[in-house]
Amino acid sequence: MLWRTTLFLTLFINFCFSQTKKEENPIFPVFNLSEFEPFQPGKNVKDIPKKYGIGDEVLIEKALSIKKYELKHEAYVFPIWVQYFNGVIIDFFTRPPSYFLHDTFHQSLINRYGKQNIYKLKDSTAVYIWENESIKRIYSGGCTITCYPIYYAATSKLPGQIPTTYKPLTEHFYSKNY
Repeated sequence: MLWRTTLFLTLFINFCFSQTKKEENPIFPVFNLSEFEPFQPGKNVKDIPKKYGIGDEVLIEKALSIKKYELKHEAYVFPIWVQYFNGVIIDFFTRPPSYFLHDTFHQSLINRYGKQNIYKLKDSTAVYIWENESIKRIYSGGCTITCYPIYYAATSKLPGQIPTTYKPLTEHFYSKNY
C-alpha cells in the first residue's frame, strides 16, 4: 500500500513540475498584454477587430462616447470600457479577473513598458503608473491572502485631441485621480 502512495505522489509531483516548465501549457494561464493593443489611446474605435463585437454603448453622465467590449481569456470573460471622441480612442479601463496573478501581470507590464514612474501603496492596495509624452498607464493591485489585479487603464495625454469636457474613465469608476 505504501508503494502505491509513493508512486502516486512521485507521478503527481513530476506532472506538476513538468506543467510549470512548459510555457505553452502552464498551470496558471498567462494573459498576453497584446490583447489590449486594439483599445490603446490614439487608435480608431472603428478599427477594433470584429472578434470583440460592435461594443455596447454606455451612458455615463459628463462622459464622452463610451463603448463596452468583452475580452475572453481561457474560460473567463471580462469587460473593457473605451472612451472616444470623433472616433479616436482617448482612454480605456478594464477590470481583469481576480484569478490573474498580480506578480505575473505586473511583471508583464514592466517587461513591456519598463519600470513604473510612480508607485503608491495605501491599505494593501498598490497603484503603479507609467507615463510618457503621449500615454499614462495605471495599474492597481491589491492583496488579501493572495495578490490580484484591481484595474488597468491607459489614457491619452495629447492635449490637442482631447476636449475640455473630458474626464478619464478612472475618475468615473474610482473617485481617486492618479
